[in-house]
Amino acid sequence: MLLFLDKVSKNKSNKIHETFKVLKQGICLTEDNEGRVSEHITMGRIKEDRLSIWLRLAGVIPLFLFLARLQFFLKSDTPGHILWMCHVANFTLALGLFLGKRELIRVSVLWLIIGAPLWTSDMARFGLRSISTFGTHIGGLIIGVIALCNVKFGHRSWLYAFLFFIVLQQASSFFTSPELNVNAAHYVYRGWEMLFSNYLLFRIVTTALSGLVLWGIGKGLVRFFPPGK
Repeated sequence: MLLFLDKVSKNKSNKIHETFKVLKQGICLTEDNEGRVSEHITMGRIKEDRLSIWLRLAGVIPLFLFLARLQFFLKSDTPGHILWMCHVANFTLALGLFLGKRELIRVSVLWLIIGAPLWTSDMARFGLRSISTFGTHIGGLIIGVIALCNVKFGHRSWLYAFLFFIVLQQASSFFTSPELNVNAAHYVYRGWEMLFSNYLLFRIVTTALSGLVLWGIGKGLVRFFPPGK
């Protein structure tokens, strides 16, 4: 009986591994297993020691998306909204691609991954439908995933992303209007009032939760985009 259960467990593990492998191949194409590096569908051959010129130039896209969103906020007289994590992540992604800073790219992509479902939830609840918001949340994420095919993901990237969040949230509390509540830096985020009546408790819990989520997704990304391979 134990041998049977062990065999079933191994079969399930093999199936999960194969599914994981197929999913990865759907995002990144690999040439072979002889040490040559991955090649993305649209990016051409990628060098292991530095980013390709095409990947660096791809930074124009998240930069454009960031500027488009900034223009929207300037027109609506709410420039502070540009400090929302997802918008800043597009800017830092562009900067990371231009400068070839792998860790900056990883941190940016991690926050774009986390931001996508949160943005989707806000879209469903509050009906945010401007075209530029689709670009920063979906377009930036697509470029980011393409970049990860080259830069891979680091074991400590989740920690850098967590520190980045703390700094940006604190900056938001200093440089943005309380009415905007950018990155929930001033009071409990709308929709969470029934769970938290005290802002300090909300801040502590959401900060700890953010760290846990970053760690979990980071672990998954390390497996999906292992460093040094």
